[in-house]
Amino acid sequence: DGSSAGSFNTGVTGQFGEAYEFTGDGGVKLGTDIFDQYYSSGNSVSMNVWITEDGAPTSGQDQKIFTVEGAYNIYSADDGNIYGFVTGTRSDQVGFSTSQVTDGSFHMVTLTFDGSQQCIYLDATQQECSSASKYDITSLNRAVGIGTNYKALPDRIYTGKIDEPRISFDEAWSQSQIDSLYNSNS
Repeated sequence: DGSSAGSFNTGVTGQFGEAYEFTGDGGVKLGTDIFDQYYSSGNSVSMNVWITEDGAPTSGQDQKIFTVEGAYNIYSADDGNIYGFVTGTRSDQVGFSTSQVTDGSFHMVTLTFDGSQQCIYLDATQQECSSASKYDITSLNRAVGIGTNYKALPDRIYTGKIDEPRISFDEAWSQSQIDSLYNSNS
């Protein structure tokens, strides 16, 4: 259950295997069946994605890289940073500069939440953490967006490549797990 809109390239060389290449006018929205199949009511969540970034957005809106109903997000902002949050609001975000990911190479971005703290990592190196409370996503439709917002397609379209988006709804990955993800795919 899912849909796509606009144009984007599939089958381009990814970090390993094939990736999506988003050119600013297309994205993928997965239906709620993905969420319903894998969601756990635990208090932890982890998201991970490999990206190349073509530069910060210039449109005045953030570009969604990987999102679950707007409550859990990894996105690129027009201030030149990549942010993440699991709180349902940008006011609680953690982030780092996109200048670190605009070199044409794939970089792994990971967002974790352990029940009290959310952290964002770049290439398995912790960038920023903050205290947070996870948004209760069970009251939402729970659609997943890759390279676009979860609502309407296309909306807040990403410009760059996305490979291997992953999410765990019941575990905050440890540093050793993040290192393992990074080293097995780098």
